[in-house]
Amino acid sequence: MAFDSTSAIQDWRQLIEISLTGKTVRYSRDPVTLTDGTFYDDRLIGVSSMTLSAGQLLDPRFTLPSLTMILDNADGAISTLLDEYQFSNRSVTVKVGQGSVAGDYQTVIIGSVVFPSGISMDEKEVSIDVDDDRMKDQKVLPTNNFFKTTYANVETKSENLAIPLVYGDWRTSAGGGEKVPCFCINTSNKTFKIANHTIKQIEAVYKNGSAITPSSTDLNNAEFVISDAYDPETDVITANIQGATHNGSSSGNLLETLPDITKDILETHLSVSSGNIDSAAFTAWGNNISEVKGRRWIGQETSSNTLIVEALIEGFADMIIDGGKYTPKFRILGTSGLDQYRDYDIIDKSSGSKEFSVMRDPQRVTANQIVANYRFDPSQSKYLERFDKEDSASIAILETTRRRRLNFNYLYTDTDAQTRATREMLAFSTELEMLTVGLSPRSLTKRPMDQFRLQFNKFTDGSGESGFGTAFQVRDITVDFAKMNSVVKAWNINTLVSGRWTASSAPNWTSSNHAQRLDQGYWTDNNGFADPSGSPDASSKRSRWF
Repeated sequence: MAFDSTSAIQDWRQLIEISLTGKTVRYSRDPVTLTDGTFYDDRLIGVSSMTLSAGQLLDPRFTLPSLTMILDNADGAISTLLDEYQFSNRSVTVKVGQGSVAGDYQTVIIGSVVFPSGISMDEKEVSIDVDDDRMKDQKVLPTNNFFKTTYANVETKSENLAIPLVYGDWRTSAGGGEKVPCFCINTSNKTFKIANHTIKQIEAVYKNGSAITPSSTDLNNAEFVISDAYDPETDVITANIQGATHNGSSSGNLLETLPDITKDILETHLSVSSGNIDSAAFTAWGNNISEVKGRRWIGQETSSNTLIVEALIEGFADMIIDGGKYTPKFRILGTSGLDQYRDYDIIDKSSGSKEFSVMRDPQRVTANQIVANYRFDPSQSKYLERFDKEDSASIAILETTRRRRLNFNYLYTDTDAQTRATREMLAFSTELEMLTVGLSPRSLTKRPMDQFRLQFNKFTDGSGESGFGTAFQVRDITVDFAKMNSVVKAWNINTLVSGRWTASSAPNWTSSNHAQRLDQGYWTDNNGFADPSGSPDASSKRSRWF
């Protein structure tokens, strides 16, 4: 039997596994023996609620899940284990489900016992705090510096600076010809270093803006030597280059897409194993922005989370931790075949009313005027280009201008930066709604960025009670393991539904059924109507293109 989210509450169990050195201990509320012989002792008193989040809409700083479990220690058995084994920092797996087969249970968190201060006890109970394992992955990058202990003859102005990480195409042929700084690591033989890793190409080298020819180059160490006179006090050396590659060799493929750069930061610089990265999700994100090019000069100490969040923002995506794996999700998705929830799926409050509320723009993300700065030049420490766009219709409706400035540190081409800025307008020029709703156990499999339809209260799709409901995308979900239900926060994405190319045989607007109208894009007249004939069908004014 597979994991079944429709089971009655009383049939649900939580299974806890703690991997100690040389021993694995397993606990549940009731004694459980699976068909494979795995036994879970009935010492689990309770598990706290757990929140999974994709972060704020304008700051998708993924929040790592955590929880607390309470174990029965009335007979002192857990205290004895704590004395005999090291629990702190050890791996914990929490699963929920029902039945007696391992496949009946779904993993909700793979974490570690918090260290320090993750364990407390009294005479009857032991409390153990668990954080997601990915909490350990965060670092400040770059991690190496131009110290004299390593570079004895480094120039004074470069001493102690971070050794940069460089991604993407900085050649003149890439557009603009922005240069990256170079650092003299040996004033005796005039050796310069560009990055702390292998690079693909050195196209050109400059002294004070004028081209010079290196006497030798070393791509593996991102270094070159010059024979020209060099005064460390007054001269500035820069270069046009191609940065890091997919396999760490100069013959490898240049890393220049936002998903590839993000994945490399995780694998190469944070040492995240491939088993903790959802490669299929990275591929899907890349397919949605397949032509977009990115580059980044990382020459000042920056949190790895900041670097990843910047890539997510510019790539219009969010990152979640799903089953212990980094899983990016592009924000604009199709809405066909979504789970549907109705009034009977919504849990009741003690007052008897439904656990349901709606707020207009609680995160204040509405913007109808966008300013985007892009094409960052590290040699000048400034953005070289700016793009302005506004939604006059939104300004007229809201009777106010809401301005947002975007600084793109990866995007550098006109097309990519302007398209991304336009996406911002598409998503946020109307006042969005944020839904908070308590849902039955059927919702427990939902994760941030998952989508669903709700047919309740004001949320229909214009088709009446027989319709499909309004499309929402989950931002946060808090799972209550005691009640086996969840509280979901989700934003109304009805205005962000993407159309898609279809076969030439696909029906036009007037011939389409309701599901097709929700999932397809349609050509419109100059007034935006897909059905302009006679008296225009107001419901057909739904397509927006960029």
